[in-house]
Amino acid sequence: MSQYQRLCRSFSWNKGLTIPIIPMVHAADYQVLKNICGTGFGSPCETGWYGAGIYFTSSIPYFSSYLQAAPAPAILISFVVPGNIYPAVEHHLSNSTLRGQPIRSGHNSHYAICQKDGTIAQFPLEKNEQIFNELVVPQESQTAPIYLVKLAPPLLNAMLQDFKRELSVDRSQRSYDSLISALEDF
Repeated sequence: MSQYQRLCRSFSWNKGLTIPIIPMVHAADYQVLKNICGTGFGSPCETGWYGAGIYFTSSIPYFSSYLQAAPAPAILISFVVPGNIYPAVEHHLSNSTLRGQPIRSGHNSHYAICQKDGTIAQFPLEKNEQIFNELVVPQESQTAPIYLVKLAPPLLNAMLQDFKRELSVDRSQRSYDSLISALEDF
């Protein structure tokens, strides 16, 4: 988990803290994120490759693939308190997959080191191979949104060219419509 520890140490405010606070990004349609800012993440939570919960990353381009169907792509930058992390190393197609599973007992979140395609990174890395992260927290009380940012189409299009991949969470237009409806009913 040296990648996680390095991420935590990169923010000076974590010095001396037992439980770090890290800024992370959640990507979705602007209206969905605006509703989250007003009423919280609420339900339903996402059931992606690395467990059931609210998904974050520290890399904006990495999450750009999730914005392909978003009518108004945006990101929500939040402070997140991951607590005791479970290092997710299970492949999403294996028998021991975390796909849709609750956060492992005794832990407060799942943390995955991923390749560009969203699958678990294999170490040692190939020369010049980039790695990314996904953090899954089960409760919105572990998050504090601080910035809501709309993304301009040219910026998003440039990111999408580099990050086309299969998604670990359904973000189709149908999915956005049902999520917006559920948040409005919440």
